[in-house]
Amino acid sequence: MRRFTIKDEKTLNFSVCGQLISKENFLHMKRKINENVLIFVQQGKLYINSNNKNFEISENQFIFLKAEEEHFGYRESPGELKYFWVHFKDELQELSEDELPFQQDLDYFFPETGTIYNSSRLILLFRQMMDFSLEEWNQNKKILNFSLSIFMMEFSKEANSTHKKTNKNNSIINDICNWLKLNFQNDFSLEELSSNFNLQSNYLSKIFKTTMKKSIIQYTTELRIQAAKNLLPNFSVKETAYSCGFQDEKYFMKVFKKNEGITPTEYKQAFSLQNINQ
Repeated sequence: MRRFTIKDEKTLNFSVCGQLISKENFLHMKRKINENVLIFVQQGKLYINSNNKNFEISENQFIFLKAEEEHFGYRESPGELKYFWVHFKDELQELSEDELPFQQDLDYFFPETGTIYNSSRLILLFRQMMDFSLEEWNQNKKILNFSLSIFMMEFSKEANSTHKKTNKNNSIINDICNWLKLNFQNDFSLEELSSNFNLQSNYLSKIFKTTMKKSIIQYTTELRIQAAKNLLPNFSVKETAYSCGFQDEKYFMKVFKKNEGITPTEYKQAFSLQNINQ
């Protein structure tokens, strides 16, 4: 992924900004212009080719289109599409790998594309910039340049704040784990779990495994097996299986042996002997 900066520029040069709202079948025009463009999607998906590479930009994601590089829509956007856009005239300079360690000293530093995890402040700043662009007075150009500069500095900070993603993911995963601890004995699907937290199932599976180092199925199975170990001394294998969320006794026995190295019956007997010995 390319990374850009705007060196030796304290105040940026605003050109024009706005918001696109399309009900369906939006396809970006093919063009090459002498200004940079930032597109920040609020809703839907934008399919755009830039510098001979296809990008799929979804909600809360952005892309920088560098001046003098051709860009065009390579596929229509299904359904409603909303995004903010702003043009600016400053030269985007691509950073080499050797320069990346020093990016923290730059006022402006942008990955070519990425995700913004806390967009409320940015949207407020952008709407303010849009309001300024509609006003007519002698200092308006200067105000717009300052407004763009503040927005871009904030955007640079948010675009590179990977810890925000981590913190957000950890909070979500913590909530999901708590939910699983309360509901592991019930039969549920990944789609139902995802719906409870307003997340896509693929995304939920990915961040759960990344954070917990195990899948949702593995985590739920561990909860069920631990509960089964507590119940087996006082209940039958069949009663334990159904009480812990296993719909099939034979499957429960198979999973239990795989996880514990012995069958539920052997565990039950060993536990009973231990109690007698004590």
